[in-house]
Amino acid sequence: MTGETTSAHNIEARFVHEALMYRNESELRDAVAEFLAAARAAHEPVLMALPSATWERLRVGLGDTEASFADMEEVGRNPSCLLPMIEDWMNDHGGRARVVSEAIWPGRSYPETAECLRHEALLNQALADADAAILSPYDAAHLDSETLAGAEMTHQTVLEGGRRRVSASYDSSAAPARLGDVWPLESPSEPVFEHRLDGSLHDLRHEVAEDPLVGELSADRRSDLVFAVNEAATNAIRHGDGGCTTRI
Repeated sequence: MTGETTSAHNIEARFVHEALMYRNESELRDAVAEFLAAARAAHEPVLMALPSATWERLRVGLGDTEASFADMEEVGRNPSCLLPMIEDWMNDHGGRARVVSEAIWPGRSYPETAECLRHEALLNQALADADAAILSPYDAAHLDSETLAGAEMTHQTVLEGGRRRVSASYDSSAAPARLGDVWPLESPSEPVFEHRLDGSLHDLRHEVAEDPLVGELSADRRSDLVFAVNEAATNAIRHGDGGCTTRI
C-alpha cells in the first residue's frame, strides 16, 4: 500500500483511523469530498467534527451534504469529552459510521495538543472492534514537526498529496504510553492536592468538589471542573486499567 495512489475511502479494514496531512484548503476539501462520496454510496452516516469556520469554508465547495456537524472548538475544548461524544454518536446511528475529526489546529496550546494526541491514541483502542472510518485532518503547512510526528504515531495510515502510506511509527498497543514519554504532561505549580480514583466515581467527584483550591471557583466553574474530571476518570475506567490520579 505504501506509495500507492488512492482515495481517502478505499479501505477494507473494519476500523480505519487515518491522518490527512493537508497543505492547503483545496487538499482538505478534495479529501473530505471523497470521504463523503464514499459515505453516500454506502448509505453511511457522517459526523463532521471541525472548527466552525473551517466547516463553513468547506461547505462552499462541497455543496449540500447530509452530514451531521459538531463544532470542534466547543466539543473539543475538553479533549477527554471527544471519545464519549464519538462513541455516543456512533451508537445512536448504528451500523458502519464515518467521522471527520480535526481536533488539533494551529494555535492549540501544548497541553491541549498533548491531550488531543492522547485522544487519538485512545480511539485506536476503544474503537478497535468498531465498524467505523475516522479521518483526522492535520494542517501540515502550519503545525510543527513534533505535532505531525504525534499524528504519525496515533494513526494507522497517512493520506498525503492524494497518496496513502502506512505509518512507520504507529503502534496501537504502545501509542498511549509512548506519547507520555514524548508529550509529558506539564507539572502544575504548587500547591498541589492529589485525589486518587479507587473505583468510586462518586467519591472522586465529592473529593474534587470539596478540594480547597476548587472551592475558590464560582459554583458554575466548580461544576464544570467536576464534570471534566468525571469524564476523564470515566475514560480511565472504561478504556484503561481503572486507575487515575487527579492533581489540582
